[in-house]
This record gives sequence, C-alpha cells and structure tokens, in this order.
Amino acid sequence: MKKPKTQKQEILYDLINEGSCSIEKFFYMCGFRTRISELKLKHGLNLDSSTKDNGKSKHGNVYTFHIHKLLEKDKAKAIEIYNQLKTL
Repeated sequence: MKKPKTQKQEILYDLINEGSCSIEKFFYMCGFRTRISELKLKHGLNLDSSTKDNGKSKHGNVYTFHIHKLLEKDKAKAIEIYNQLKTL
C-alpha cells in the first residue's frame, strides 16, 4: 500500500498494519474521532472499540480513551476501503 494522504487513510493504514489505533497516537489529529465515526458509519467498517485504557497527564490527572481494533476478518474490507479512498 502507498503512503496515506488523508486523515482517513492514515487511520486505516495504522489499523491495517498495526491492528489498532487510538487518539493517544493521533493526538495531533483534531478530527480523529470524526474519522473513526465516518469509517464505521459511512464505510461500514467494523471496529472493536469497547476496550478502554487509562493514562495520566503530566499533572497526574487520569483520563480514559478508546482503543479501536480491526479484527482480522475485516482486514480485507479495510484494505478495499483504503484503496477506494486513494482514487478520490
């Protein structure tokens, strides 16, 4: 796969190659949650988003975030979506 050029492609690229992604990795992407929602609702990609993890800020405040996982059975569909997005 070629390198991603859009936010959706960047998220899909990580999901396909690493199996999961979270806002912790994409902290710089202000539309991360919107892109995840679009992948689920507009493109019909099934993501297991039920896993949560906790972290602490530099000031000791606890926060919770979702880890979005791509199931192996949905990997082919994710690649298909990625390739379709490239042509847009």
